[in-house]
Amino acid sequence: MNIRKLSLTTFIFLLLIVLLPVGARASAAAKPKAKESNITLTTDSGKYTIELKNVSENATLKYSSSNKKVATVKNGVVTPKKAGKATITVKVKQNGKTYKVKIKFTITEPVSDTPDYDVLAKQKVEALKSSLIKDTNTILKYDESLISKTAEDIKTNIIKGCKEYTRFSLYFSDIKDLDLLRSEEEYLTMFPALKELSIDEVVQYKNVIMVKVTTPTIRDMYDDEYSIDAAIATNDTSLLNSDELALYKQVISLAKELKGKTEYDTVKNIHDYLVLNIAYPTSYSGKGVHTLNYALNEGICICDGYSKAFYFLCRANGIECIIIKGTSINQSGNIEDHAWNKVKVNGKWYVMDVTWDDPIPDKPGRVKYHYFLVTDADASKTHDWDDTGLPKATSNDLGIVYSEYANVTSVTGKSEAADYLKKELAKCSSENKTSAEIQFFESSMDKATYTELQSIFADFCKKNYYGGSIGYESVGFYGYLYTISISK
Repeated sequence: MNIRKLSLTTFIFLLLIVLLPVGARASAAAKPKAKESNITLTTDSGKYTIELKNVSENATLKYSSSNKKVATVKNGVVTPKKAGKATITVKVKQNGKTYKVKIKFTITEPVSDTPDYDVLAKQKVEALKSSLIKDTNTILKYDESLISKTAEDIKTNIIKGCKEYTRFSLYFSDIKDLDLLRSEEEYLTMFPALKELSIDEVVQYKNVIMVKVTTPTIRDMYDDEYSIDAAIATNDTSLLNSDELALYKQVISLAKELKGKTEYDTVKNIHDYLVLNIAYPTSYSGKGVHTLNYALNEGICICDGYSKAFYFLCRANGIECIIIKGTSINQSGNIEDHAWNKVKVNGKWYVMDVTWDDPIPDKPGRVKYHYFLVTDADASKTHDWDDTGLPKATSNDLGIVYSEYANVTSVTGKSEAADYLKKELAKCSSENKTSAEIQFFESSMDKATYTELQSIFADFCKKNYYGGSIGYESVGFYGYLYTISISK
């Protein structure tokens, strides 16, 4: 660079930048963030003051809570209300830019001084076991119908027990027959719906081996759905009743129809079929809307039905899939219970929410892909779940939403949205375009923003003799997509 050609003012400005300490320049460019982003409080722990980093003295801060029933916030001070989860969002405006800082709060009940009766009960059970083992004259009473003498007995008893009980026991008539016990353990691993099953310590009573099996606290499926899942896992329908067998055959037949040339094609076919053939009810009650049967035969269900139908059709095609239970933020901004899926395609796991890809109210023929094979990080912007032990979804190489909106600009807040629209409209006018379409994302929907954009658009059309329309729609985790169409 030839410094002599620079003006004196420009030279001094550049000199100041060079002389500015590296730490100071980095600090000026750093985005605001929370000192702690994940905080756990108890309902009686008192108030908590949020601390932020990289915030200038002249910055303006606006706080909000995603769940005021769990935690409220005022001037940066968080007050825990009841057990649950809430995200506190801090909107920071500084240096002409707006940032959002999110802090996740987990509120728990205080630890009680009351004795842990579960622990005490377990200690009593262990003492009883020891006494029984030592007393060779003790005769253990057991259910003859669940005694396991063959591998077929074991299979039958597991399915029967899991269908009818939340906790049950299996008995083995011969203590030496450890091969049966191993077969039983291996058999349990065949059921994805029962991955949380565990075999307690084997206890010996003379010639009897007892194995206790505990099902998950929350059963994701009804009895008939569990039976169908077991039949798919084992390719054995001998234990299904007539209604279960009919639904099983329907799943297998439909899965075969939807099978594509690749795993991706199959998953997309299942996604599209469910969106096109199921409607989310505007009002509902009763068990039916939660079931696989309603999803496939009535064409109406809520998220439970969507996620189960997707799960079963994937499983019947040999594609790994799980059902996720958690919460989501609905269109009204309220947090509600929700169910969706994770699916493995080409060796990678992805998040799939078929329910949220089906427009409400139902629009025949329309399929959205806003939550089709997306990442955990993106899904977590609108969904919340316990991901402990679950496969991670980190790849966005197959998600249609990414390629469709990759080049669309995103803005934050009314002023940024207004400035962007004015700039794009001015460009259309200066280039004398006869028609154009302007699109951009706004992270959250605000009536004041929409009203301001309508006013800007109407004023432009009036002054420049254009006509057209302005509208918006929700596009999943991206936010709200504004589309402005103009023509002369």
